[in-house]
Amino acid sequence: MNFTAELLKSKGMGIMPNDGPICPYCKKPSVLKNERAIYNQHFTNKLFWVCCDFPKCDAYVGTHGNGIWMNYPMGRLANKELRELKKKAHELFDHIWKTATMSRTQMYVWFQKTMSLDEQHAHIGELDVDQCYELIEHLNILYGNIKIKS
Repeated sequence: MNFTAELLKSKGMGIMPNDGPICPYCKKPSVLKNERAIYNQHFTNKLFWVCCDFPKCDAYVGTHGNGIWMNYPMGRLANKELRELKKKAHELFDHIWKTATMSRTQMYVWFQKTMSLDEQHAHIGELDVDQCYELIEHLNILYGNIKIKS
């Protein structure tokens, strides 16, 4: 664990780096905090980017957790609705590549083409609400087609 994570864990404080994501809902900066700020409990050493107006603005996103990407956000800040949609999209996406005829790599190529996204933005964590609904619809169709072919 690095010093920043240790400090956040011990103090329950956030820090304001110069390059934190801006909240897409209230346009305020985000603060790097541990999960105690969100869940009022300590589960892991993972950090989150949390809107500085939290909990009034319910937007946050997890980080990659370690290594050189330690404080890098895993997508855009999301409110409850978007977090639930991203979770649903991930469940469908992962279920297909784990149980069907497409590999994970093939799924990401399909995702990129189907959603007309470049490689950098073809990640569920980067999607907005409308894009999540669209992806979920495409995934349901894809899964139906794969099941018929099996």
